[in-house]
Amino acid sequence: MAAVDGDDAAFLEAIVALLNGDERELASDNKHYSARSQIKVGIAEIRQPTLEIPAEELDNIVESVVADLTEVPDKKMESKAYTHRVYDARGSRREHL
Repeated sequence: MAAVDGDDAAFLEAIVALLNGDERELASDNKHYSARSQIKVGIAEIRQPTLEIPAEELDNIVESVVADLTEVPDKKMESKAYTHRVYDARGSRREHL
C-alpha cells in the first residue's frame, strides 16, 4: 500500500469538505488541484435547490388537484377560487386557470 503524502491528504480532506457543503479551496500547487476543481463542478451540477412547501399549503394544493379532477362542479369552483387566492397572495394574477 502506497503512503499518503501531504497533497493526497489535503485532497481527501477537500473532497470530504465539498461533500459536506464546505467550499474550502485546495492549494493551486497541489497535484490534485485540477481533479478537485472538476469534482466541485460535478457536484454543483447534480445539486439542485429544493423547493420547500409548507405542509398546509401542500395539503391545499393536493386538495385543489383532486377537486380539478372531480366531476363535481362545486369542487371545481372551490379549487379555482383557492388557486386565485394563492396567486393573489403572491402578488401575481392569472387570467384563466
